[in-house]
Amino acid sequence: MRAVEVSRQEYRRLSEEHDPTLFQETGGLRIVSTEEGEHRLGPQRERLGSQKVDARLLTPREAGALLPKARLDGVRAALYTPHDAVVAPTDLTLLYGRLARENGATVESDLGDPRATWNGGRWTLHVGELEASSERLVVACGAWTKGVLQGLGHPLPLAPYLTRACLVKAGHPKVFPWVHDSELDVYLRPFPGGDVLAGDGTELKEVDPDHLDPSSDLPFLENVAGFMERRFPAWASSSVGASWHGICTSTPDRRPMVGPVPEAPGLFVLAGFNGFGVMRAGAVARWMADALARGRWGDLREVDPGRFPRPYAPFEPRPGFTLEP
Repeated sequence: MRAVEVSRQEYRRLSEEHDPTLFQETGGLRIVSTEEGEHRLGPQRERLGSQKVDARLLTPREAGALLPKARLDGVRAALYTPHDAVVAPTDLTLLYGRLARENGATVESDLGDPRATWNGGRWTLHVGELEASSERLVVACGAWTKGVLQGLGHPLPLAPYLTRACLVKAGHPKVFPWVHDSELDVYLRPFPGGDVLAGDGTELKEVDPDHLDPSSDLPFLENVAGFMERRFPAWASSSVGASWHGICTSTPDRRPMVGPVPEAPGLFVLAGFNGFGVMRAGAVARWMADALARGRWGDLREVDPGRFPRPYAPFEPRPGFTLEP
């Protein structure tokens, strides 16, 4: 939760300094339509409150006042977090790349598959015609991290999995709280330009990002269409501007892996955010950079990659993250 808040403050600052569309404080709504779901909201509010997050239980009528376009028949309750925000991940990433260059980093892309070797106390990285050497190598390749570490002879328990999203041409320029309907398994959030982004077409099985043959997007789009018809009928006839799939990476305990790779001198990893990397990336990357410079990993001890016993057993991906200690 501290990582989420530190990231939030950093993204707000970057948006204020560089691009006002990068960060929008929209608030967030989790809506439930079953008795079981309603029973989950109380403990969630208590856990968030223990971290000093403003979280409020709302009636369906109160939730509907925040979503004038919504139809909330059948909803039993909602959990409202008024200071939640959304970001534009692609634009944020490009901004980080530009700022890195301006501060002396070399940033390269589209160079081909990397190859790394350890020799004489140093790592040498070969990517296309580029060669770089250093005492330390950080592997932060998202869905490809598992394969890269295996290739280096230092595997870790990671499971890439598929998820989907789409842009709906709603023509609704006003900001509204992001919404997650746990029963219909769809989330919706405002997107710059009047579109709305819908997602959660997740397949809970491991995939190989180099040999990906995803099933049709049609079931996901049909689920989104059903959600719109049920909850946002005013947008039900809107066209889909774009749809895509992406790959997230899961860990056995739903906590990321950040820090030194076990029994691998000079090798570090930053991966395994279970579909919620953007929420924590700004803080975790900053803490890791500080740890590499100072050699102190206290802030990241709970996500030490060496916490898993060997041999590593297969596991099913589970999106999200745990708030339990």
